[in-house]
Amino acid sequence: MRIYVTCVSVDNQAEALTFYTDKLGFKVKHDIPLGTHRWLTVVSQEEPEGTELLLEPSEHPAVKPYKDALVKDGIPAVSFKVQDLNAEFARLRVHGVADGCRNCANGGSGRHLRKSRPTDRNEIGTGSVETEASAGSDGTSGRNNSRRVG
Repeated sequence: MRIYVTCVSVDNQAEALTFYTDKLGFKVKHDIPLGTHRWLTVVSQEEPEGTELLLEPSEHPAVKPYKDALVKDGIPAVSFKVQDLNAEFARLRVHGVADGCRNCANGGSGRHLRKSRPTDRNEIGTGSVETEASAGSDGTSGRNNSRRVG
């Protein structure tokens, strides 16, 4: 068993599509009209057959308080892996995604998180996680860098 689709609730599918494709670099996998909305999924350009991210309209009454609580507490809802955290963060800044970021450090885990907010009120962050298990056998750090969007 594996995950083939997960979702992020968005206030406006058209704006979210522009954000996830033009700014984050994903590509459209499915765009199927469903009444006033669409079954709209994006995938990584690096893994076009990988897990799909559904840009789901946030119309359910539970979504707004849930999203507001996540943003208030600084909790991203979705994680994405990147090869080079610093390069990705610089790329995101160029696209206006990392404006107003703040740096946080959780010393014990080696996680560094920088956050900002895209137009659909979901918090986005870039982070890197380094553990003893990820250290390379050649003595290099073997760093596993990830970006969180949610």
